[in-house]
Amino acid sequence: MTAIASSGLSVSYSSSNPSVATVSGSTVTIVDVGTTTITASQGGNGTYNPAPNVSQILTVNKADQTINFGAPAAKNCGDDDFTLTATASSGLAVSFSISNTNVATISGSTVTIVGAGTTTVTATQAGNENYNAAADVQQNLTVNTILPTVTTNEVTAITETSATCGGEVTSDGCDTVTARGVCWSTSQNPTLDVNDGKTTDSTGIGTFTSSLIGLEPDTTYYVRAYATNSVGTAYGEEKTFTTTGQPEIDILGNGVSIIDGDTTPSTEDHTDFGRIDIDSSNTITRTFTIENSGTIDLNLIGTPVVAITGENADDFTVATEPASVVAPGESTTFTITYMADVRHKRRDESRFKNRLLPRLSYKPLIHLHLVYELQT
Repeated sequence: MTAIASSGLSVSYSSSNPSVATVSGSTVTIVDVGTTTITASQGGNGTYNPAPNVSQILTVNKADQTINFGAPAAKNCGDDDFTLTATASSGLAVSFSISNTNVATISGSTVTIVGAGTTTVTATQAGNENYNAAADVQQNLTVNTILPTVTTNEVTAITETSATCGGEVTSDGCDTVTARGVCWSTSQNPTLDVNDGKTTDSTGIGTFTSSLIGLEPDTTYYVRAYATNSVGTAYGEEKTFTTTGQPEIDILGNGVSIIDGDTTPSTEDHTDFGRIDIDSSNTITRTFTIENSGTIDLNLIGTPVVAITGENADDFTVATEPASVVAPGESTTFTITYMADVRHKRRDESRFKNRLLPRLSYKPLIHLHLVYELQT
């Protein structure tokens, strides 16, 4: 402060309200808002009488303040919680609020993502006894929709032509999952566009089960679960599995394969037993072979395994039975004996065929063809 006495003597100062301002020499220190009276005094000396005091009112008002709050970066659905940062020029703490709690919520300065969309974040400083309230600062926070999150189950119930899989949609990416299922292929990384098969198993989040059908036996497949929303399609981890094999039956006579359903007997494959000279013998025995060229056991489950039917079937007997189980790449044999009936001439006609039974097991059905004459 500055005051001048007409005597040229120095002037002293005092404050009536030290809680608002204090004075040291000619320097005033503001303490708080309010008013105080500052008095200027000159007490005189041997030459001058004291000067009348001069008082002035000092008013201390609240200070203004501002907030510095930058726009938060865009976030994705599912992002971790994050912290907002804003400062007030007063140094006082800034508080925050969010307009749309369907997008995000806030606790203190920590934001939690709830869903996709845009919300307004407001930074506030209400002031105190020394500072006026700051003007609010608003910024937009955008949360983007993302791809769903889906996992792939292990493949179970594997057969020659089918299997069971599925998955779980653990997050919809803040958008409705409109399709989910699995896709598979004999090549890695199958997609909805490039695959050997796919399923559609409802919508939304949660677990689902998928049936894989129309598979090839003894084949390795790759399968992935998928989930689709408006952003696109996401895939789970890839699983691999191999379908089981199947038996392949081939029946041979005289080393020649007998075609399934063949109705024309032939001496080449012993489906025609040929002629018999009754004077030397009245029986003929033929050996037949059952081969399994498949990849799993061939089970022969007939009772008996080899049955003979047809006209004059009683003239034929199964001399030796084949094994009931034939391993892959292995074979078994059986023999059939014909005993001629010399009481009359006749023509026995038969044929040899096989029939597929349940559980990929086979029961050969044998019809034999024989032409013979009595010798005179």
